[in-house]
Amino acid sequence: MLEVVDLLLSWIATTAACFYVVMRDERRLPPELLERAWPSSSRAAAIIAFGQIAVWVHFWKTRRYGIRGFLLGLLWMVGTSLPALAIGFLLDLVYPDS
Repeated sequence: MLEVVDLLLSWIATTAACFYVVMRDERRLPPELLERAWPSSSRAAAIIAFGQIAVWVHFWKTRRYGIRGFLLGLLWMVGTSLPALAIGFLLDLVYPDS
């Protein structure tokens, strides 16, 4: 049962982090780069279905498929994985024998 709780909490935290990162970036983008971003309905579907990969694609696409967007996307892709790692670590601290 603990694995199910870990999976659900990790998925919720990671998805929330992905939404936060992409929407925060969209608020800061200049209009010419914002045109390259996903429409809101496509953004939601991509993040829910693909998670961190959608974050990477967002940065790569909005930065005109350049190396800067590629690397920035990879950085945020790893950054949005941190909540899942933290939840797993905390559950191991609380329930060490499981």
